[in-house]
Amino acid sequence: MTVFYVDIDGTLTDAPEKRWGKIYQDRIDKIKELCVNNVVVIWSAGGWKYAIDFCKQYKLQPTAILPKPDFIVDDISSIRTEGIIKIINPENITKL
Repeated sequence: MTVFYVDIDGTLTDAPEKRWGKIYQDRIDKIKELCVNNVVVIWSAGGWKYAIDFCKQYKLQPTAILPKPDFIVDDISSIRTEGIIKIINPENITKL
């Protein structure tokens, strides 16, 4: 089983800067397939309710739906997280 974190705007739609852009149906279909045997988390900077509404609209059934995080705490510095503040050393979480 593989874990996928999937953004909405600009990933499942054509417009990263606006909500409810034109969808990429082939991507939506692939995510539906992945949801069957994998952990799929749908997330968006548009927030939790927006992500839920999007999933309902396009009949996506992910494992979880989340807002895009403000912070990520991880020990691996190579994780791609442009636009998100990441904390590489988990010990630094106490400094927030």
